[in-house]
Amino acid sequence: MSQLNNAQENFDENTANRLMDLYSRQIGAFGVETMKNLTTLDVLIIGLQGVGIELAKNLTLAGPRSVTIVDNEKIKIQDLGTNFFFSEASIGKNRAEVALDPLSKLNPYVNVSLYSGEVTPDFVRKFGAMVVTNNTPLRYLIEWNKVCREHKPPIPFYIALTNGVTATFFTDYGPTHTVTDPNGEPVRVNVVEHIEEVTEGDKSYLVFTVAADEHKLDEDSSIKIDEIHGAEGFTNIPYPVFRVYKQVKNNSSKQTRDVLVPNKFKIEKKPEFKLVGSSQSGTVSEFKKPQNLTFRSLEESIVYPKYEYFLLHPENEKMFLGRGDQLHIARVALWRFMEKTGHLPRLHNEDDANECIKLAVEFNEENEKKNPTIEDNANPPPIDTIAITVKSLSEEAVTKMSLYAATELTGLCAFVGGVISQEVVKKFGKFTPLRQWMHIDYFELLKDKVPDDAKPLNSRYDNQISVFGKAFQDKIGKQKWFMVGCGALGCEYLKGFALMGLGANGGAIHVTDMDRIEISNLNRQFLFHKENVGQPKSVCASKAAKTMNPQMNIITYETPVGPSSENVFDDDFWASLDGVCNALDNIEARQYTDSKIVFHTKYLLESGTLGTKANCEIIIPYQTKSYREYKDPKEEDTIPMCTLRNFPNLIEHCIEWSRAQFTEIFEDPPKDLNSLLKDKNALFRTIEKEGNGQAKLAKYFHIKTLYENALNINYEHCIQMAHEVFISQFNHRIRDLIYAFPEDTCKIDPERGTKVPFWSGSKKFPRYAEFDPSNQLHLDFLFFTANLFAHMYNLSPKNINDFKETLNRTKLVAKEWKPSEKLSKLLEEEVKADENK
Repeated sequence: MSQLNNAQENFDENTANRLMDLYSRQIGAFGVETMKNLTTLDVLIIGLQGVGIELAKNLTLAGPRSVTIVDNEKIKIQDLGTNFFFSEASIGKNRAEVALDPLSKLNPYVNVSLYSGEVTPDFVRKFGAMVVTNNTPLRYLIEWNKVCREHKPPIPFYIALTNGVTATFFTDYGPTHTVTDPNGEPVRVNVVEHIEEVTEGDKSYLVFTVAADEHKLDEDSSIKIDEIHGAEGFTNIPYPVFRVYKQVKNNSSKQTRDVLVPNKFKIEKKPEFKLVGSSQSGTVSEFKKPQNLTFRSLEESIVYPKYEYFLLHPENEKMFLGRGDQLHIARVALWRFMEKTGHLPRLHNEDDANECIKLAVEFNEENEKKNPTIEDNANPPPIDTIAITVKSLSEEAVTKMSLYAATELTGLCAFVGGVISQEVVKKFGKFTPLRQWMHIDYFELLKDKVPDDAKPLNSRYDNQISVFGKAFQDKIGKQKWFMVGCGALGCEYLKGFALMGLGANGGAIHVTDMDRIEISNLNRQFLFHKENVGQPKSVCASKAAKTMNPQMNIITYETPVGPSSENVFDDDFWASLDGVCNALDNIEARQYTDSKIVFHTKYLLESGTLGTKANCEIIIPYQTKSYREYKDPKEEDTIPMCTLRNFPNLIEHCIEWSRAQFTEIFEDPPKDLNSLLKDKNALFRTIEKEGNGQAKLAKYFHIKTLYENALNINYEHCIQMAHEVFISQFNHRIRDLIYAFPEDTCKIDPERGTKVPFWSGSKKFPRYAEFDPSNQLHLDFLFFTANLFAHMYNLSPKNINDFKETLNRTKLVAKEWKPSEKLSKLLEEEVKADENK
């Protein structure tokens, strides 16, 4: 319990501790403030079937203060197909009681508890968020939602449901909710190259030209002035941004048209603004304007759910065809059926489906009477004042939802549980929430009629059998798949495969991952626990999956996938598979598996995540592109090498340059030397691909120097090498740059045709450093760099006191700087080439 009590006070982004290590990746996505707020949140979850357990797992890993689970139903055998904490020994026991212990073990900093009493208004008021994931009657949902809305401050209320191949989300953050950061992206900083005043009609503007190809600011954006040289009168308030256009003649028609200028924007000129001198430069930052959103109660929103013309559906084609509206009416019909009968529509029961159709028609007709007759098409009433109706009710949608309403599918449960857990985190203002409904369907998975072999068999797979039929389940069980990677995505895939029974009836799943479990993995890779740290990921994950489903046939490896392991994963192995699932974190391995599935005509499931973003591809032989054929979108904000090497002007440039230097000094050289010692011919073949003869010669010389150093290395030598890096990068290189471009250098502005200072805008005149051991920054650089060299040469790094003692007896020798006309010319050519791009 001490861990729970100390979670908030130990949450210090400036201190290295286990809590920060555990949440490190999540902090990168959510930010420190959101993470701190999350550790004070108490969440109530109603229902522990598929969606409920996914939500409880995700939130417990995320790290709120507490999670309270409520579900008084007994476990049935089909629950084993969606709840990964249930086993055959759990059947007949209380859902919440069985799930409590494994949930508690996911995160020692979260207090997980169960509640078995009546969910009264006073009980609801104890929490900071409430999520309902089971088929609770609508009257209770409306009552709980009212309690949450009336509380001060409002308690966010969520509904997340799956029925067969359909799902529904509802969110209510209270009457009003402020979003402080709509997208969670880092604030964009633009380097200003030039500012000029222009007049358009009776208004004056200041036009900013930025160093980047695009400023990435929208018409409704605002900026704050960070620092501008050569201008006066700016204050720390946000200024609205307007786009800049130029007129371009059409060659064929001789007419002109407006074309957006992506590296320019303008702000309205205030009387106090004044441009001083011939040039202006500096930086401006995007200002994220808080957004105040309104939300309706569940009772009102059922009838008036829209804020836009279409009700939200994640597939645009379906949304624009009004599928969300049809599903909303079908969902209401389902709730009304439950109010009338006390239960969900019975599985595959056509009478119940027909009754749902009648209820859907009634709801649609009720709403038609509430809406005014729109005589003036040019001035229709606002969409959010119109009760939802459809011109032609889709009886097919209502029927399919009803026939399979009593079932749930593990993949859809995982998706819904993942989305709604992120909605809970949005309580704190970062990221724009769902507003308020989203409906999903995958009717394309269903046959026109219920399969003849879809009768439940008293099996853990009954949900799947009831939807797809026994023949489908038999085929799933005989599949042979290869899962490459066992990290965050791999854990989720393996869990899903186990619940589905993939390869569990004559088939197999091959799992490989060469990595070991680290503390930071525990926050998102839920198959691993504290006691697994240091153990192989593939072994631990496979063991956990077999616990979920003992019928699984999992073959485990700790082998990388690539040319070096073709003795393990040979052509016979690839030919024996039905498909491959990538859960990788690098392009090279993805491309290798892609080449194998193309050659052997196999299916490939490809996906990846980056912070709050994700991608997925389903590769089907002869029907889709292969992985290599998909072109990655152009990388945004790619930093030109010339900027990195010579003209860094943002902290990001310095960080990226440092990362590149680290690789160049401490990663690549020891790899090359080890390759030489292991297989010199292979290394020589690699070097031959380096490019020109000068590059090859430099590579050989670098390896030779490294080898000679390794023969007679000591810590004093490490200090000397660190000093050489300092002199090379912070003295000689900068002096070379100043020699090539003295402070009074001018250049011709390509737009205005006038002379402007070379050192302006994004180019800041540099200062070179003379090494001074009394300067703490210089000393720190020498200390850490020397220890990195020591580590690279397999020497013991020293503490700061031993380092200083060694430094005092080390004679540091620096090469004298001499101007180089050849180097100066190379720098001039590099800058010219960069500016002409």
